[in-house]
Amino acid sequence: MVRPLQTVYGATTLMLNVEVVACAISIPYGIWDIKHSTFSFGSLAAVAVLSVVGTGFAFVLFAILSKRTGTVRGMIPTYFTPIVGTVLGVSFNDEKLIGLSVLGMLVVVIGAWLTSRPETSLTR
Repeated sequence: MVRPLQTVYGATTLMLNVEVVACAISIPYGIWDIKHSTFSFGSLAAVAVLSVVGTGFAFVLFAILSKRTGTVRGMIPTYFTPIVGTVLGVSFNDEKLIGLSVLGMLVVVIGAWLTSRPETSLTR
């Protein structure tokens, strides 16, 4: 769905529209619960930086990568999310690393490698 829309609107415009729709969907939930919260400029700044740098910039980079490499290869970085989560959990949260987790990481790395290989044609 992303690739045809990118060709019409461009990666940056498309991701901006995605973010605007997500904001429009989320705002009613925030308004509903605003009476149970307090305002803080520090919190607002943290959310703004996280939104722009963490989410907005990442979406734009993902759209550019997807356009350059195709949808399948553009998804390869998302394969490594569980590995990063496991490593961070073991490093900073004192979680235990079990054999099944290591096996899962190996499966992820092999899957990413298989997906990133150049396509070969099957000719006889």
